Amino acid sequence: MLELLAIYKYTILAGAVLAPALALLGCQLAARDRAVQTLCVAQGATLGVLFGIGVLHYSNVPESSVHYSTILSGFLVSILTFYAGNRLVSHRLSSRNSYYTALFVTLLAAASLVSAIFPALETHLAQVFFGDLATLTDRDSAISFAVGCLALVWLVRSWRTMVDDSFSLMILRLPRSERCFNLLSLLLLCFSVQFVGFLFTAACLFVPTTMLGLARSIRLREHLALSAVLASLSVGIGFAFSLWQTHLPTVPTIVFVLALFSVLVAAVRGR
Repeated sequence: MLELLAIYKYTILAGAVLAPALALLGCQLAARDRAVQTLCVAQGATLGVLFGIGVLHYSNVPESSVHYSTILSGFLVSILTFYAGNRLVSHRLSSRNSYYTALFVTLLAAASLVSAIFPALETHLAQVFFGDLATLTDRDSAISFAVGCLALVWLVRSWRTMVDDSFSLMILRLPRSERCFNLLSLLLLCFSVQFVGFLFTAACLFVPTTMLGLARSIRLREHLALSAVLASLSVGIGFAFSLWQTHLPTVPTIVFVLALFSVLVAAVRGR
């Protein structure tokens, strides 16, 4: 067990840094009622990554180049998804979530069709959707760690401004420029989907903040801190447990541990 932990120490460290960054971003997105929209954008990134892998494999591009080149295709499709969703919502003929749910289902079907068109994508589909931290190389882990650190610095330093913007947008209904926030959020989402998968990304974004929201007594700053800490701890504990029970997949185990810990903390603090 200790030998396995030593082998995967960089992977665990990378996940333990990237997860709290996603959790803090998820707090801001949830406060702006953009959870379903974010899932659509993440699914758009998933579709872009799969399409990029398929096209590059068909073009006989080396595997080493495919892995990093698909970040661009994921980013482009996520941008298209973001703006398509905004255009749909602007009609206001139905609720926002209805439009985004329809868009999400369409993107999910498109991802399945792309994987059928390019048969080599069958294994990549599960990898991109569910993810597997155990397959990260040392180089991928180093890149993930660096990106996670940069994202954490941005989110921690800007949390007051982001909270003020969320309050102005959702409570006071005052217009605020979100271009920088949207761009950096899209970049982090696309990177995370590419390197650790859709499931890990979505879970870290919304599981801790949603579950902790059940405890009304938790103050804002504490809510942010707990979301980040729970996400980070769950990566280490969940990954270690999946190494101990080798038949368990890493990311679903981490997500289950994260949900369990978040509910327990919310229950204790909600008394």
